[in-house]
Amino acid sequence: MARSRPDKLKARPAGFRDRPGFTMLELLVAVGLLVVIITVALTSINHDLPETRLKDAARDVFNNIQSAKLGAIKDNSNYAIIFNTAGQSYSVVSGCLQNATGGTTLRTVNLTTVYKGSVFYGISGHSQISVSGTPMVQMTNLVFRPDGTVLQSGAVYLANVKNGAYAVIVPSLSGGASIFRWKGTAWASY
Repeated sequence: MARSRPDKLKARPAGFRDRPGFTMLELLVAVGLLVVIITVALTSINHDLPETRLKDAARDVFNNIQSAKLGAIKDNSNYAIIFNTAGQSYSVVSGCLQNATGGTTLRTVNLTTVYKGSVFYGISGHSQISVSGTPMVQMTNLVFRPDGTVLQSGAVYLANVKNGAYAVIVPSLSGGASIFRWKGTAWASY
């Protein structure tokens, strides 16, 4: 004789343990863990945000310098980047004269608005970067000739509220640019 199998479809009494879902305690523990994880993540993001904005600002200055150099070569005319340290901004200008006047402003970057007030011009009390023993001074204008060379070399110093600093330098009249970062005691190539 065959054994009878229990019928799985047979109705069971509805007990507390047989109901689907989560208990209130399980939900509270899950929500508590989620709050802790979000708090740790936001704290980390807020701590790193000024350094990230400073790094982005240095890269943007570098990219705009490269763009101005290439634009001067491509358009066979002078291009300038005019640094307004008092106004915490800089502009990229095409078709200007060698003294950086005239021309058409292609873009203006305001450090205060773009980087939420955490990036500004200056070296934040650090020494100036030097090339071959000569300190690189803060530039006010950087004019590229149609052959891609510049009229003068110099540096753009950017700092943040956490005492970090970057320097974007054009060390020679050839017009090549480099980024350096303040490493606590000295400048290091980025």
